[in-house]
Amino acid sequence: MELVGGETSKAHSWTCIDLYVFATPYRVTWDYYFLGREHTLDFEEWESEAEYEYVKRNGVSIFLMPSGTIGTLRALWEVFPLFTNTAWGENANLAFLEKHMGATFEERPKPRVSELNPDDIHSGDFLVLSKIRGRWGGFETLEKWVTGAYAGHTAVCLRDSDGKLWVGESGNENEQVASVMTVWTKLQPEYAGNMWEEALNKRLGTKGLHLSEIIVESEKRGITFDKLLTVPENDSWVYEDGQSASCIAFVLMMYKEAGLFDPITSSVEVTEFTIKDAYTLKFFEDNSTRLPEWCNKDDDVKLPFCQIKGRYRMELPGYNTMEPYAHMNERCPSLPPDYNRTKGC
Repeated sequence: MELVGGETSKAHSWTCIDLYVFATPYRVTWDYYFLGREHTLDFEEWESEAEYEYVKRNGVSIFLMPSGTIGTLRALWEVFPLFTNTAWGENANLAFLEKHMGATFEERPKPRVSELNPDDIHSGDFLVLSKIRGRWGGFETLEKWVTGAYAGHTAVCLRDSDGKLWVGESGNENEQVASVMTVWTKLQPEYAGNMWEEALNKRLGTKGLHLSEIIVESEKRGITFDKLLTVPENDSWVYEDGQSASCIAFVLMMYKEAGLFDPITSSVEVTEFTIKDAYTLKFFEDNSTRLPEWCNKDDDVKLPFCQIKGRYRMELPGYNTMEPYAHMNERCPSLPPDYNRTKGC
């Protein structure tokens, strides 16, 4: 048994509650305190001998939630409706992105769907998608907020040797490109956990370590866990189920193979790119007179790209502005709401 002790000061108001998280590499638990006095937390038993040795050497990590219990509950109330497939949920997603990212949602004139000509679509043309409603709309909203991207999913257009048009997306288990492929229904929680641990093992050069063992091993090497997380992904890494790629890495790997990153191809790891990083690359048409006739035909605002459908006008800040460079996006900060990037990061 282990007792973790600490003392809290007098509450500043009657609603003041301190929420603490206690963690070792082998467990995470929490407790909350109303009164200003000495408190103790009992660890009834150790998860393993390894946890006991770790705590003897390093102690227990203690985190104070900055918003307290009331603030945390308010934050949960703000996030919960994001995942509901209702008008309430859609409005919650819009309000969240407006508040935390400064996004704007200007309505487009009807019919809001372009009558595109498939003959104008070529291999390599980039598709950017954004959901603002339902379960995956909620996940995309949080992804946008964390990365600074104004879109949540990407795909690429491809024509086969017969000229037939396909749309390729990351996540399908079939090695051939299918007309519709979606990653969302295939990522199960246990699979996500395996990906997490295997990715960290790659960064340490180890195999088969679980998360607790990874944390202990990284500390033995003098590497903090946050530093371990920032080790760049390598495009050549192969995981147990094959080569892994997010939706945007899948697209950019094709661009990489096609030579768009020449002559610095060997110095670019596209698995480090976010969707925002991709649409800011200076790879796209910058002469609006060359865009198809149907492009934004019914909209009084002429975007530098073609919006195919959607109630709201798509925003892609920084679109088509950045030349690629060696080790691009390997050390970039990503803090809302400005998402300022350091030069050459």
